[in-house]
Amino acid sequence: MAQHNTQMSRSFLRALHHWFLKNCSSCRCLMAVIFGAFAVGQVSSFAPDYAEAGISAARLFKLLDREPEIDAYNEKGETPVRWLTSHPCSS
Repeated sequence: MAQHNTQMSRSFLRALHHWFLKNCSSCRCLMAVIFGAFAVGQVSSFAPDYAEAGISAARLFKLLDREPEIDAYNEKGETPVRWLTSHPCSS
C-alpha cells in the first residue's frame, strides 16, 4: 500500500509539473497582478507624504526666489565699520 501511495504522489507531481509547464504564462500573469497590487498598496500609503513634500518644496523655492530687502552688494549706506565709528555711543 505504501508503494501505491508513493506511485500516486509521483504521478500527481508529474501531472502538476506538466500543468505548470503548459499554463506557465497564466501563472506568470497571475503573479504579476498580485505583485502589482501589492506594490500599489505599498506606494499608496506614501501619497499624503508625497503631497506634503511637494507643498514644502514649493514654499522653499518661493523663499529662495524672493528679492531681499537689503542689497548686500550695494556699497552705499552704513557698513559695520562706519556704524561703529559714527555711532553716538562709541567713544
